[in-house]
Amino acid sequence: MRMSKESFRVFRDVLNRHTGNILSDDKEYLVRSRLAPLATQLGLPDLDALAARMHGPASNEAVGGLIDRMTTHETSFFRDVAPFERLASTILPELLPRLGMDRTLRIWSAACSTGQEPYSLAITLSSFFRSHPGYRYEITATDVSQQSIELAKRGIYTDFEARRGIGETDLQRYMEPHGDGSWRVRNEIRQHIAFRTDNLLSPAVPANRFDIIFCRNVLIYFDRDAKRQILERLPRYFRNNDGYLVLGAAESTLGITDLYQRPAGLAFGVFTLAQPGTAASTAGPATPSRMPLASGG
Repeated sequence: MRMSKESFRVFRDVLNRHTGNILSDDKEYLVRSRLAPLATQLGLPDLDALAARMHGPASNEAVGGLIDRMTTHETSFFRDVAPFERLASTILPELLPRLGMDRTLRIWSAACSTGQEPYSLAITLSSFFRSHPGYRYEITATDVSQQSIELAKRGIYTDFEARRGIGETDLQRYMEPHGDGSWRVRNEIRQHIAFRTDNLLSPAVPANRFDIIFCRNVLIYFDRDAKRQILERLPRYFRNNDGYLVLGAAESTLGITDLYQRPAGLAFGVFTLAQPGTAASTAGPATPSRMPLASGG
């Protein structure tokens, strides 16, 4: 399907403006293959016509379709299992006594893709609270892709997706057969999660602030300025100044902002706000500035 150089630049600029993702010049083939079906779906003759549709009163459907198709959604249940283990073994035992039973633990799963991360969090919390009763929790899960959020809300996964990270015991406990070999997350887990579309570059101010923010495997897809913008905005979403930020194993605040420190005893990827008079952590893995486009999770 025909696509001019100018149309490619339009798609690249629209994607960057709405998501912060960088589309390099060598990705024309990717744009063509992913957006050709969108043009056909919208009844447009070619990608040049789709580029023209990106502006004006009828742009919402075209822009939303571009975002859905140009952000891939590689994720799985308990992806990189260590953060979930640290949540149960270290973060919750340290945080909950300060929180108290009269307040609800609130977690934000940012860039949640198709929902596996927030459901993994809810399973972790449900398991933890079976031996620590009396606490309540809520999870807010967001992603820039409306299509991903709709899939996440359904909570239905193929047998392969469900078993990719969940053992047989937890599969039977937290999911139920849904026909055709698929599984659906049980309501006792789904009821704790509120899904909505949101953009990390301009997130809506939540009615409630959070005790823990999971923002994993997404910063690697932004340029340095966008990373700094996101990291320096996140503190306003904490309930208190002692909240936890959990990044991906390949992500760090090093060299981007000095607002965070890595608590002693916790491995890469877990940060708290640097307290007055405390130097921010200088350890951490290097962060690549350009990767294939993706949501996190």
